[in-house]
Amino acid sequence: MVEALEVTGQKPVVMSAEEALAAAKDGDVDAVVSDYYQRIPNGTGFLKCVRLSAPEVARFLYTSRSELHIALGAITAGAVHRYILKSWEPQYCARCLSLALHALQPRMRQRGSSQFNLATAPKDDTETATRILIADDDQRITKGLARALRRHGFTVFEAFSGRQAMEIVADSPPEIALVDLVMPEVSGYEIVHHLKTNHAESTHVIVMTGDQEWETELAAFKVGADDYLTKPVHLLRLLQRIEVVERSRRTYAEMQLVAEESARLRVYVGEAAALLAHDIKNGLMVLSSNLYFLQSSIDDDSNSTDALEQSNQMVRKLAGLVRNFVDVARSDEGALPVELTRVDARGLIDEVVALYRPGAVNSDVTLDIDCASGLVVMVDNALLERVLHNLLSNSLRFVNTGGRVRVSMYQTSEIGGEPGWLFLEVGNTGPEIPKAMVPSLFARYSRVAKPRGRGMGLYFCRLVAEAHGGSIGLAPRADLAANFQLRLALNRVISGD
Repeated sequence: MVEALEVTGQKPVVMSAEEALAAAKDGDVDAVVSDYYQRIPNGTGFLKCVRLSAPEVARFLYTSRSELHIALGAITAGAVHRYILKSWEPQYCARCLSLALHALQPRMRQRGSSQFNLATAPKDDTETATRILIADDDQRITKGLARALRRHGFTVFEAFSGRQAMEIVADSPPEIALVDLVMPEVSGYEIVHHLKTNHAESTHVIVMTGDQEWETELAAFKVGADDYLTKPVHLLRLLQRIEVVERSRRTYAEMQLVAEESARLRVYVGEAAALLAHDIKNGLMVLSSNLYFLQSSIDDDSNSTDALEQSNQMVRKLAGLVRNFVDVARSDEGALPVELTRVDARGLIDEVVALYRPGAVNSDVTLDIDCASGLVVMVDNALLERVLHNLLSNSLRFVNTGGRVRVSMYQTSEIGGEPGWLFLEVGNTGPEIPKAMVPSLFARYSRVAKPRGRGMGLYFCRLVAEAHGGSIGLAPRADLAANFQLRLALNRVISGD
């Protein structure tokens, strides 16, 4: 993998754990990659030391599929940022590391390259067998079970006292622990509690005891035991329990791999969408500049000037739609950013409606405006304009021939101490929206009609409403069957007639 990393422009350096920790403390490296199978401490413990000594350094655990649950537990605990699987191709590992480094370390993007360590070289996959700890002061039982489990391909650690078991756990936490409850120095209850407190994600604990009282079983489960077996322990029954544990871990690991792959694909798609939107926006800016130039070059030709002005306005609308696409794609990261300014509500509505009036006239559709002059509101002008474009184009698409579309904005007064509201409504006399569609109408990719659209417009309107502390919904009127209503808190309103 070192060679693959060098091809990607990285600067890998192979070091021992002690050297890597010292380099991280001194700020000589940006990231550390540690194999899980290094000893004293293991890979997870070593990366915890790195986090404490140099929290700004990116930390990666190089592991196999059988230890994936440990890596996921370490990620949850904050010890590790990402995992890298040994089964991946070196080039793919290098690519994943490179992408993760750029995501975790913004300063690397400015520098153009990054240096990080492979703290230990990956070891042979024969060391990836499931690790089982047997903790029982009865050496006959411990050694007998250990021999049997080793014959079935497991890596087994033997502990004949509670203290010895704790030392093994500190060195290398097992994936499965068979713990007797009654042991000298440290009791089995304490061992179970320690394992489930510190290694709950990575260790499955099976209590084995000769006590068949239900109170003992209840006490074991209370301190965190996952399973319970009474002595004498039958090997076939134990192997069956272990197979169930491994099958559950494999299923969980496979689900996590699918989730990781889906997350990577979403990142790639998001980056591609952002690049595409950026290129389209640049093209529209050039087109808009040329239209302004042509408009200023035409003398005394009102028809040509009006046509160019409408074309320029439509270019601005298309640029807004591109921004819609990017904003919807980024909506998972949180609410849309809002820049509040004083906006002449009637002036904004007049400007947007003017773009659609020629098309409405050609379709024999009446476009009405119901908004008092002088109404000034505190909103994000660009976002509200895009909402108007979305709702108005949607209404014109579904209005009946010879029908009517109305855009209105009004406010309600404060009642009983409750704040009033500012309302924006866009409705048409077309067919009523089916009731079955209403619950999902403003969900992502929901569409009013299957043959048209991609279902982002209404979802974007919802995002804008929520970003302004409001909501959006349907508010049918007697004369407007399909009427959309955007509601904003009245404290956004500055003044109005």
